[in-house]
Amino acid sequence: MRRRAAFLALSLIGLSGCAAVTQQYHPAEPKFVVFYSPWGATLDAKGLAVVSQAAQAALKDPASTVQVVGFASTVGTDADNQALSEQRASNVLNQIVADGVPASRVTSMARGATTYELSPIEARRVEIDIIHAGF
Repeated sequence: MRRRAAFLALSLIGLSGCAAVTQQYHPAEPKFVVFYSPWGATLDAKGLAVVSQAAQAALKDPASTVQVVGFASTVGTDADNQALSEQRASNVLNQIVADGVPASRVTSMARGATTYELSPIEARRVEIDIIHAGF
């Protein structure tokens, strides 16, 4: 019986410690998404606005990092789609840096051809994630 009481007491102490951590939690930014026309990799006005919003979100937390992931549709060859997704990611990365985020905090990757569920435009995108330190 004493062991159960001690276990319960320790559990409650552990939970109170979790509450303190929760109060320091910084919610993750929503994912920022730039959409492209078929075979396009140039940032249009809407794309520039999205990248600017992502850069501003990253600049609010100097310890955050930015992950840029490029995608392409399944139309065309795998090699062409890989190159296109790389170009899209690179253009977004370069614009984030131009908007003031240090290049050392930004990484990019390309996923190449990606299937979609509702519309082909889903596959023609770049996703930008702001990752806060410690999360």
